[in-house]
Amino acid sequence: MRQLKIATQITNRDSQAVEKYLQEISKISMITPEEET
Repeated sequence: MRQLKIATQITNRDSQAVEKYLQEISKISMITPEEET
């Protein structure tokens, strides 16, 4: 089994794909804690 390597990386927010994703999910209303259970 290979050794697990963990690197600290921050997602590049300048990416068009990330920007598009954030725009799309912002259209969806968040659920309430009651709906979660």
